[in-house]
Amino acid sequence: MPYILSIMSELDFALFDTAIGHCGIVWSERGVAGVQLPERNEQATRNRILRRFAGAREAVPPGAVQGAVDDIVAFPVRSL
Repeated sequence: MPYILSIMSELDFALFDTAIGHCGIVWSERGVAGVQLPERNEQATRNRILRRFAGAREAVPPGAVQGAVDDIVAFPVRSL
Protein backbone atom coordinates (compact mmCIF):
# COMPACT_ATOMS: atom_id res chain seq x y z
CA MET A 1 0.00 0.00 0.00
CA PRO A 2 1.45 3.42 -0.89
CA TYR A 3 2.57 5.55 2.08
CA ILE A 4 -0.03 8.30 1.59
CA LEU A 5 -2.86 5.77 1.63
CA SER A 6 -1.48 4.08 4.72
CA ILE A 7 -1.71 7.28 6.80
CA MET A 8 -5.06 8.53 5.54
CA SER A 9 -7.08 6.80 8.28
CA GLU A 10 -4.79 8.25 10.94
CA LEU A 11 -5.38 11.94 10.12
CA ASP A 12 -6.97 14.44 12.48
CA PHE A 13 -7.73 18.11 11.90
CA ALA A 14 -8.72 21.25 13.75
CA LEU A 15 -10.01 24.66 12.70
CA PHE A 16 -8.75 27.82 14.35
CA ASP A 17 -9.39 31.54 14.09
CA THR A 18 -6.84 33.92 12.61
CA ALA A 19 -6.89 37.58 11.58
CA ILE A 20 -7.75 36.47 8.02
CA GLY A 21 -10.45 33.92 8.92
CA HIS A 22 -10.88 30.27 9.91
CA CYS A 23 -7.81 28.24 8.98
CA GLY A 24 -7.27 24.53 9.47
CA ILE A 25 -4.43 22.18 10.30
CA VAL A 26 -4.22 18.45 9.59
CA TRP A 27 -1.86 16.06 11.36
CA SER A 28 -0.99 12.44 11.98
CA GLU A 29 1.31 10.78 14.46
CA ARG A 30 4.15 11.62 12.03
CA GLY A 31 3.50 15.39 12.20
CA VAL A 32 1.63 18.11 10.33
CA ALA A 33 0.25 16.87 7.01
CA GLY A 34 -1.30 20.12 5.79
CA VAL A 35 -2.53 23.61 6.54
CA GLN A 36 -5.64 25.12 4.99
CA LEU A 37 -6.07 28.84 4.42
CA PRO A 38 -9.54 30.27 5.00
CA GLU A 39 -12.40 29.69 2.63
CA ARG A 40 -15.52 31.91 2.59
CA ASN A 41 -16.64 30.63 6.02
CA GLU A 42 -15.81 28.05 8.67
CA GLN A 43 -17.88 25.27 7.10
CA ALA A 44 -16.31 25.86 3.68
CA THR A 45 -12.84 25.54 5.26
CA ARG A 46 -13.91 22.30 6.97
CA ASN A 47 -15.31 20.97 3.68
CA ARG A 48 -12.07 21.78 1.82
CA ILE A 49 -10.03 19.90 4.43
CA LEU A 50 -12.31 16.88 4.15
CA ARG A 51 -12.01 16.92 0.35
CA ARG A 52 -8.21 17.10 0.57
CA PHE A 53 -7.87 14.62 3.44
CA ALA A 54 -10.78 12.19 3.16
CA GLY A 55 -11.45 10.40 6.41
CA ALA A 56 -9.75 12.99 8.64
CA ARG A 57 -11.43 13.44 12.01
CA GLU A 58 -11.94 16.72 13.82
CA ALA A 59 -9.97 16.63 17.09
CA VAL A 60 -8.17 18.74 19.67
CA PRO A 61 -4.57 19.33 18.53
CA PRO A 62 -1.85 17.72 20.64
CA GLY A 63 0.85 19.96 22.15
CA ALA A 64 3.26 20.20 19.21
CA VAL A 65 0.45 20.81 16.71
CA GLN A 66 -1.10 23.42 19.01
CA GLY A 67 2.30 25.11 19.06
CA ALA A 68 2.19 25.34 15.25
CA VAL A 69 -1.35 26.76 15.45
CA ASP A 70 -0.21 29.36 17.99
CA ASP A 71 2.66 30.38 15.69
CA ILE A 72 0.30 30.74 12.71
CA VAL A 73 -2.16 32.82 14.74
CA ALA A 74 0.66 35.09 15.94
CA PHE A 75 1.95 35.70 12.40
CA PRO A 76 1.54 39.41 11.61
CA VAL A 77 -0.92 40.37 8.87
CA ARG A 78 0.03 43.36 6.75
CA SER A 79 -2.01 45.25 4.21
CA LEU A 80 -0.73 45.35 0.68
